[in-house]
Amino acid sequence: MKKPTMKYRLTELRSIMKENKIKGGSLMNKEEMIDVLREKNLLPEVDTEQPEHVHVNGVRKNPRPVTLENTETGEITSYPSLYRAGRSLHRAPHSFLYFNGRTMNGKYNVTVY
Repeated sequence: MKKPTMKYRLTELRSIMKENKIKGGSLMNKEEMIDVLREKNLLPEVDTEQPEHVHVNGVRKNPRPVTLENTETGEITSYPSLYRAGRSLHRAPHSFLYFNGRTMNGKYNVTVY
């Protein structure tokens, strides 16, 4: 769930403060501006109820397994997702898609399913 401060843009808050001739806005951060505007009843209170379903960005329902074969030792390592493979080799997850069916770093044969 987004924080209540994410509902308002900083430029919107500054313009509300300017319209109502509230000084010191340039020295305040976003949360402080929201607090001041709420004290003066210029912003509505935020509902604290959580929605039934919260969407999480970046979570994949069908991760793509990756198999890496070390050409030097012949060792085969399988990972349940691109993300896990990337974490183990300190690479970006999408780089395994580029090397799918090819040799990466002259050392690993990459297979993405």
